[in-house]
Amino acid sequence: VPVYRDGPKSMTTIKQGLKYLLGSEHLIVFPDIQYREGYDTPSEIYEGFLYIGELFFKKTGKKLAFVPLLIDDQNRRITAGKPVTITNYRQEGAAAAEVLKAQINWS
Repeated sequence: VPVYRDGPKSMTTIKQGLKYLLGSEHLIVFPDIQYREGYDTPSEIYEGFLYIGELFFKKTGKKLAFVPLLIDDQNRRITAGKPVTITNYRQEGAAAAEVLKAQINWS
C-alpha cells in the first residue's frame, strides 16, 4: 500500500489499506514518525492509521485488532503485544495510540 502521510492523498492510503483488510488480507503498519531511529530508540507514532479501525467497523460490524509487534534484535525475536481495537477514531484514537506506543516502546 503506498503511504501518503500528509495532505489529501493520506486518505488514499487509508482507503487502500481498508480494501486489503476487507479482502481478508493482513496489513503491517509502521507508524513510527522517526522510523530510521532504530528499534532500541523510543519513538513517537502517527495515529492516523487507527482511522482504518473505525471504517472497518462501519463496513463489517467487527472490531479490527491492531497488534503491536515488539522487535528484540538481541534475541532475534518478534513478540506480539496486547491487541487494541477502536470503533470511533475521534473518541478513542489518541488513547489507543498511547497504549500501542507504550507497548512498542517497552524495553
